[in-house]
Amino acid sequence: MVALAAAAVVIAAAGVVAGFWPQVVVRDRCEVGARVNVGAGTITCNYDGAAKHRTVIEDDCFIGSDATLVAPVRIARGSYIGAGSTISKDTPAGQLTVARARQVSIPGWKPPRKKP
Repeated sequence: MVALAAAAVVIAAAGVVAGFWPQVVVRDRCEVGARVNVGAGTITCNYDGAAKHRTVIEDDCFIGSDATLVAPVRIARGSYIGAGSTISKDTPAGQLTVARARQVSIPGWKPPRKKP
C-alpha cells in the first residue's frame, strides 16, 4: 500500500497509518510507501523556483530527523537516511546514506526563471 500526500497536507497525527509513522510535513508530489518512518523536521523540497518535481520514498525506509529530500529524488526500498542529511540523488536500496556538507556561498548565482 502506498500513501500519496496531496498539496499542502500536514501529516502530524500520532500512530501508524498503513505502516507510515506520520511526523512530517509532506507537500505535494511526494509518494510514501508502506512501513516508512519519517523523522520529525524532515521536509521535501519539490519546487525549484520554476517547476515542481516528485519525491518517492519506497517501502521499508527510515528517514532520520531533519532530513531534506531535494526532488526529483527516489529513496529506494529499505534505505536509511542519516539525520540532518540533504539528499539530492537517488539512494541505493538497503543502504545508509548520509549527506552533510560544509556551507558554501556561490558568487554570481542567479535563480531559475519560469518559462514564458
